[in-house]
Amino acid sequence: MKICKKKLKRRTYTEMIFSSILLFQARTNSLPLADEKKKHICEMCKNEVEDIKHFLFRCKITETVRKKFIKEVKKNEEETAIKYMLFNSDNTEKAKEYLKEIWKERRKNKIIIDKESARLKYDNTVKEVCEKRNPFQKRVVNC
Repeated sequence: MKICKKKLKRRTYTEMIFSSILLFQARTNSLPLADEKKKHICEMCKNEVEDIKHFLFRCKITETVRKKFIKEVKKNEEETAIKYMLFNSDNTEKAKEYLKEIWKERRKNKIIIDKESARLKYDNTVKEVCEKRNPFQKRVVNC
């Protein structure tokens, strides 16, 4: 029984640290989003540049999580909403929970995208190797 409590406490503590780190990164605009990479477009929805505004308010993939925490934010109100969400001390715990859940959703979708992309690369590589090794196919092509 004590072991379970310790594991539960450790997990809760780890989640608290994780959400605090996410809040800090969001406040300092240092979340590792696509706007800092060569390809700036959001890897999940592929609609626009993935910056903090897109991550928090616009991405269609994380919309279900977003609706649980916040109401729709208009584009002209995004700056104010970011300041209120991230820097208002009354919202700290809610902001940390929102960031944690939306980050989990992003990671889940990124893993799916990475698996699909790896599968496509593998299929293309296998196809290329098979085409190169099949001497009959080369003869037909050269004729």
